[in-house]
Amino acid sequence: MNLRTSRSTTTIGYDGFWMVRSSLVTLVLVAGCGLTSSPRWSPEEGEVSVSCGDGVVDVNEVCDDGNTDAGDGCNAGCTSDESCGNGMTDDGELCDDGNTVAGDECSPDCSSDETCGNGVVDLGRGETCDDGNSISSDGCANNCQSNEECGNGVLDTQLSEVCDPGANAATMTCDPDCTAPLCGDNFRNAAAGEACDSGAVNTAACDANCSTASCGDSYVNGAAGEACDSGGVNTAACDANCTTAVCGDSYVNSAKGEQCDAGGVNTAACDANCTTASCGDGYPNSAAGEACDTGGNTGSCDANCTPASCGDSYINAAAGEQCDTGGNSNSCDADCSNPGCGDGYHNPARGEQCDTGGDSGSCDSNCTGVSCGDGYRNGAAGEGCDDGNTNSYDGCSSSCQVEAPVCGNGYREGGEACDEGGANGNGSSSCRSDCQWNYCGDGYHYYGNEGCDAGGANGNGGYCRGDCQIQTCGDGYVGPGEGCDDGGSNGNGYSACRSDCQWNSCGDGYLYVYGEACDEGGSTGNGWSSCAPSCQWNYCGDWYTCYGEGEQYDNGDGWCWGYQP
Repeated sequence: MNLRTSRSTTTIGYDGFWMVRSSLVTLVLVAGCGLTSSPRWSPEEGEVSVSCGDGVVDVNEVCDDGNTDAGDGCNAGCTSDESCGNGMTDDGELCDDGNTVAGDECSPDCSSDETCGNGVVDLGRGETCDDGNSISSDGCANNCQSNEECGNGVLDTQLSEVCDPGANAATMTCDPDCTAPLCGDNFRNAAAGEACDSGAVNTAACDANCSTASCGDSYVNGAAGEACDSGGVNTAACDANCTTAVCGDSYVNSAKGEQCDAGGVNTAACDANCTTASCGDGYPNSAAGEACDTGGNTGSCDANCTPASCGDSYINAAAGEQCDTGGNSNSCDADCSNPGCGDGYHNPARGEQCDTGGDSGSCDSNCTGVSCGDGYRNGAAGEGCDDGNTNSYDGCSSSCQVEAPVCGNGYREGGEACDEGGANGNGSSSCRSDCQWNYCGDGYHYYGNEGCDAGGANGNGGYCRGDCQIQTCGDGYVGPGEGCDDGGSNGNGYSACRSDCQWNSCGDGYLYVYGEACDEGGSTGNGWSSCAPSCQWNYCGDWYTCYGEGEQYDNGDGWCWGYQP
């Protein structure tokens, strides 16, 4: 007889029947009594082998670790070694499809069904994130293949990305912020051909077209001190040094027709109109000091009839000279090229301390070193002003920054038209106390050219005329105490205005030819004057008895002698 004990289900064979009961039993096998020692049992998932837990792996067991505990490499039924890929979904596994291959709806570690949104990042399915949902714009795209960050190499259109080459790299077609390269976007994308990017505006270092600011690049950049830019060559409108072509600028521009340029003044070598001075008669004249004369400059002869030679102090353009002063000088470089402050060439003989072709952080455009208080404002060096001193409170601070304007400090600032300090508004200065220029009618009496100034009262009958001069009889302006004023016509007999600027009246002794025939002043019409009270000459019949003319009476009837009742 054989005994076998099981902690779980017991199977007993008896006369061709199988009986299974769940309890701890002892199996008694009796040979020859119809019992058999070969149980016919095959485990299903969830069933327990009668011998599971005895430490012996029977034919119907996958494993047997001597216990029926799960999670220790052999499950409670001894039917699984609890490894992923064995086809049985053990404790701790979400799935088990019998393999450890990714991409078949069960991950290699049996922890995920490989669906986006399950909270598990399935790298084998191409997932880079999985936040447990299928919603975009929350840090993980709805396909779980992007963490929705610029630079991850995935184009997240829902985040308005135009491009994403990965690693936040700049490429010909993409900026590191995942926007398309655009000149003027304040990001220099060298891969897209940008040398610089100043936000579509010119700066001292960068042109608005994203190329490095440089005189001669055919792009006019005022912020870099360029007035023009003709591509490094002279044209009729622009010098090659990016200044406006003009005769008198000390720069020879042959495209403008200049043969020389001595700064707008005549010299022995150059006329003020930028033509070369020369003997020019084609005949050598030793008495005139000519060693040669070829009718102008040639490779062998200067136009002043001396042999052509750099350093002979004569400019010979035909010999390649722009100037010649026998070495460095105030007007010429030693290599016979024209000097000029702002030409980028440092010529100490001209008194240049430096020359950077315009204002820079180290050099003023007048070729002196940058120094606050030198009287020259250099914006490139950060100066907002420079009044020639380092005093504050005078409109320009000690650090050359603009101060609030103060009228009366002697410096013209802000909206001031003038500022003559203590002289403002004292009558001797044409600058008023409000730092504006005097004008006739402003009520401020400027002694320099005004006799008076009554402001709005000028010219309205007061003492001050409209031209700010004091009214006088005969000036044509009717002032206080005057009845009239016809200027130079006063008292000439043809004006009704007398020379004392009072209106004419009969008997005032002033003969006004357009209304009076006579006027004998106080004698007029006194009976003895021939001038009647009407300032007309007496005649018989005018009702005026003029005894001086022998009239005895005049009653207007034309009989003035003898008695007539």
